[in-house]
Amino acid sequence: MIDNESDKEKFNQIYHKYKNLVFYVAYQRLQDEYLAEDVVQETFLSIAKSISAYYNIYSRKTKNLIGKIALDRTIDFIRKQKKVSLEEDIEDKVLFSISDTELLPLEQLITKENYHELLKTMNELPEKDKTILQFVYIYEYSADESARMLEITYKAATNRLYRAKQKLQIKLKEKR
Repeated sequence: MIDNESDKEKFNQIYHKYKNLVFYVAYQRLQDEYLAEDVVQETFLSIAKSISAYYNIYSRKTKNLIGKIALDRTIDFIRKQKKVSLEEDIEDKVLFSISDTELLPLEQLITKENYHELLKTMNELPEKDKTILQFVYIYEYSADESARMLEITYKAATNRLYRAKQKLQIKLKEKR
């Protein structure tokens, strides 16, 4: 699959640098260590097939691409297995970095909110809203990077993000 030594070395560096990220992305959706390991294997097989496309393995762009591939492979695996609903998703970070000054009350709610309650509320949002929030605030992608990964315009991404934050704010207030 990988023909030359420099590509083999590049693959080894990518694997050692990003194996934990790929496992994390898969495990968060699957909640099963062995299934997550299967997804890790599928992800790195996909990366190996296109190893020459990876130039700077330490760049944020490479990290984002590998995270997106891992997420796609996880969703594909879920669809094949039909064991986990696509709406289930548990994240390890809290949305602390809301930057919209218009939504300052949301920021205050989030910093005071119980961690698990926040995640549960976020998971109740429609898939589109949940995904944009995860990309921007959990995976720390910019709105522009998120737009490219979701294959939408920057304007659509910022609008979706704004609406998703509003919906999250409303749901959090309703639970109080």
